[in-house]
Amino acid sequence: MSPEQLCKEISQFDTLIVRSSTEVSRELFLATTGRLKTLSGWTDKSFTMLLELLKEAFPEGDTLPKSFYATRVLLKDLGLDHHKVDACPKDCSLYWKDTGDRDNCIVCHHPRYKQFEKEKIEAKKKQKKIPHKIVRFFPLIPSLQRLFMTAETASLMNWHAAG
Repeated sequence: MSPEQLCKEISQFDTLIVRSSTEVSRELFLATTGRLKTLSGWTDKSFTMLLELLKEAFPEGDTLPKSFYATRVLLKDLGLDHHKVDACPKDCSLYWKDTGDRDNCIVCHHPRYKQFEKEKIEAKKKQKKIPHKIVRFFPLIPSLQRLFMTAETASLMNWHAAG
């Protein structure tokens, strides 16, 4: 590599990241990155490391939370929390409310939790039970309440009553 090429590479290495002209709110950014985390199978630690990198890369990065936990708390406070419910792996039933304490499916009698060889041998020890399937959902009522909080969206939601 010639000295000119080396200088060019070094100058490209030192190029600053230029902020886009589009404005993105912190909440939208965190919701989008949270969705990427879920779809890509990132760990909580990798998400925290990404936030730390972005805080260093962008001068306005100080508005971002410090960790995944802080992000989750922020989104929960905005009403964007989800609930987890165990489900039968054959999609027969949910283990919720009246059936929340059952260990087998009501319909197909499939066990609710995964069983490992270690569990069979050491049945006396208390181990964390891992469900076969977990369903996550966003509650409907808080979502509707958020839609009716502003006058503009409330008027759009009432179009059918106005005629």
